[in-house]
Amino acid sequence: MEDAEAVFEKVKSHSNSYDGFRIDKAYPYNSEKGKSALQAIFGNQTLEFNEHLAVVRKALAKAPTETDDEVMEDHMLRFHFWCVGMDDGWVIRVFDADGAGVSDRGHLKNVVEDWPSLVESGQHRKSRYPLWVVTADGHH
Repeated sequence: MEDAEAVFEKVKSHSNSYDGFRIDKAYPYNSEKGKSALQAIFGNQTLEFNEHLAVVRKALAKAPTETDDEVMEDHMLRFHFWCVGMDDGWVIRVFDADGAGVSDRGHLKNVVEDWPSLVESGQHRKSRYPLWVVTADGHH
């Protein structure tokens, strides 16, 4: 079996990201670039979540003065509610090996640490493959 670095060199290719920077499409997680890329991607996803949540909180603070019908008619507010509640789709940018959206820090920790509680309980076998950070965005 080839080591992770040898496989990485075979599959590595470069492209320009949507912000114009030259990036690799994939990094082994155990590399400095891999950890940095995951932190940046999850960080941006979290910032966007917090922006949507701030709008929702502000609206809820003034909700007692509005009727349920008025809140229902506010389609931008409903959009922000929808974004806060998403566990997959375009709002989520980090996915685990099963394709499930990683929308919280607990799930991210499990992915990075290879699901320790599930491995211990026998519900999940320890992965024999290295963790990769794939920076390509399939949504665009």
